[in-house]
Amino acid sequence: MRTRSIGRTLLAAAATGILAVTTVGCAMLPERPDAQRDPETSSPATTPRETSEAPHGDTLLLRALGEITGPTDGYVEFGDAAALRELSGGSFAGTWGGVRGMGMSSIASYWLQLEDTIGIDPDAADYAIAVAQPPGVKTLIVGGQDETAIREAAEAAGWQGDPVLSSELNMAQPLSVSVADISPAGSDVLLAGRGAESGRGPASDEEPIRELAACLGDVVAAMFSDGVAIGVRADADGAPVAVYCLAGDDRDAADLEEAFAGDSPYTGQPYADLFPEREFEVADGHVRAELSGGDPADRIFALLIRRDLPGVGA
Repeated sequence: MRTRSIGRTLLAAAATGILAVTTVGCAMLPERPDAQRDPETSSPATTPRETSEAPHGDTLLLRALGEITGPTDGYVEFGDAAALRELSGGSFAGTWGGVRGMGMSSIASYWLQLEDTIGIDPDAADYAIAVAQPPGVKTLIVGGQDETAIREAAEAAGWQGDPVLSSELNMAQPLSVSVADISPAGSDVLLAGRGAESGRGPASDEEPIRELAACLGDVVAAMFSDGVAIGVRADADGAPVAVYCLAGDDRDAADLEEAFAGDSPYTGQPYADLFPEREFEVADGHVRAELSGGDPADRIFALLIRRDLPGVGA
């Protein structure tokens, strides 16, 4: 089977982010006392929205790609925080806890400090999307933020400027290592790393990225790296369904189906133990696999990180 090679630097960076997000999503953070919002008082930006199971067409992921500029350098991370709030009953724990903070993994190590340091409340976000890897990462957090609170907190912490708040590298302020620029606008905020490029078109202009996003469909969390995209959506009962997309044809689909019917070359565990139900299709030049029965929701992300996902080489 033809495989996609994932660079070691790329996966190391991705692993750091995902492990931080997973830790944040599980035991490190207390449940938010206000997490279950009153629908009559919640703003549209923070009220969980009903998600669709439609595999193609206009999705929040595609719209988010149009709202952040490239280049992606082949890496995108996305999380529908509003949907994850709903799926987890407001706790960001349990089955869906491992994908808490997706789209914000570049700042996950500072999760407990974000609100006090720069006024950002990541758990109040509607959704988040990040492109490229540190130090060039850009992270857009949409919804749930307070521009005035962000400006006041960031200025007190050493970021200066208007409309973009910038900070020199300051080892006494660890967050400045990851966040050079802060651009709050209403209820949204854009964070840029020290190597982030500006002045490019939207990430959705990158055809391979746009096509992979269309293949994934309406997922609540996703990661793209070097020509492969993985994500997870919820079925009608709120259980996770992993989605895996890569460019390919009928032969690639058959090879992928055969690989998932076998055992992991790393652990010896049958993939059928991880995903008991598997469906494969080919459409628009891409192989799309839906893998059900895998709990917790971050299982497919863990497979990618440890290079244990069929079709992805070391």
